[in-house]
Amino acid sequence: AGNLTPHAEGLAAWSYDDFARAMREATKPDGTDLLPPMSLTTNFTRNMSDTELQAIWAYLQSLPATPTPQ
Repeated sequence: AGNLTPHAEGLAAWSYDDFARAMREATKPDGTDLLPPMSLTTNFTRNMSDTELQAIWAYLQSLPATPTPQ
């Protein structure tokens, strides 16, 4: 999976709505498709409630902003 921290190389530019759409529809904010393995998560996340997705989003936003390892 890509960088899931709130770093500029990760989710810094994403809103909660971007995240929820990605988890339900497997699309990035720019409209392109998520790549595997993230695209495969929608089999499990598309039916999550808003409360469940908000909890995951809150956790991801609480992580230290870390650059993608090289």
